[in-house]
Amino acid sequence: MALVLRLPTPADYAALALWVADAAECLRWAGPDVPFPLDAKTLPRVLHEPQGARISHVLCQAESPQDPVGFGQCVTKDPGVRHLARIIVRPAARGNGFGRALCEQLMAEAVQKGDVNRITLNVYPDNHNAVALYRALGFIPAEKQPRADMVLMGKDIR
Repeated sequence: MALVLRLPTPADYAALALWVADAAECLRWAGPDVPFPLDAKTLPRVLHEPQGARISHVLCQAESPQDPVGFGQCVTKDPGVRHLARIIVRPAARGNGFGRALCEQLMAEAVQKGDVNRITLNVYPDNHNAVALYRALGFIPAEKQPRADMVLMGKDIR
């Protein structure tokens, strides 16, 4: 099954708004700056505030390119460092390898844009499936953790 990464459309944001079931899930996925319930019309704006160069992507199966199965962002925080953020897979598609494919394609996209020597991400320690996925992709916890409630993980590139 071929998968493609592309920029999101308004219809993708409408679909994404349905993937997040409640305020607690929204807070864990998007942080405190994104209000719940998600509004497809304002979602593109609120997902791109407040920091850095943030590029959103959706993952689709090539045979149904208008039907996203995943969403994620790549943020430029520091020179040479890209941060993966707001990774989510459509609930009905979870457990089928789309999270791995989404992360791999986001990392490839970050590297392709050039001058990247490290990729980071945050994960809640009780999100065991995500932690296992990120470890399998080569991410390791940072020695210094900036927050007590999350684990900052990183992976050196090249």
